[in-house]
Amino acid sequence: MSSTAISVEGFRSFPEEQSSPSITRLPPFEMRVVEGMEPALSNMSPLWERGALSQLASIIILEKNWDSYGANPIEWSRVYQTFDLLHSVMDHDTPAPVLVPMTSGSIQLEWHTLDIDLEVELLSNTSIAVWYEDGLHRLEPFDDVLHYDVTPLADVLRELARRSRQR
Repeated sequence: MSSTAISVEGFRSFPEEQSSPSITRLPPFEMRVVEGMEPALSNMSPLWERGALSQLASIIILEKNWDSYGANPIEWSRVYQTFDLLHSVMDHDTPAPVLVPMTSGSIQLEWHTLDIDLEVELLSNTSIAVWYEDGLHRLEPFDDVLHYDVTPLADVLRELARRSRQR
């Protein structure tokens, strides 16, 4: 079986009976799609990581025209960027996002839970579009493109994690 690899931190994997592929990080610093494998995460891994890796595995195998309207395949650089961004801004117990493939070849991350609506689209290696609203009105609505400072995104995710711990 052929697979494409990108550079990320490594972890072990183990086979499980499943029909969908998963992304497996393998030392030294490699990520690839492997059929029938599930990532083996340690107790130190963030709670959201397994779900994010499974979603990324489903997204990265989409081929050209996956939506039958000419959509581009998802770019490996966006897979890496997604994984890196999540590790940069999420707490161990932040609720996992839903990862949505974009027809441009990018990925959108979404949270619609605990009265927070948050959407993040990866625009380039250095730009992300961030939009959120807080149904409890504790956070000011936000709609802007962030470049290197992702503080507004980290702030809303900290609030989401806080709400998750309180329920």
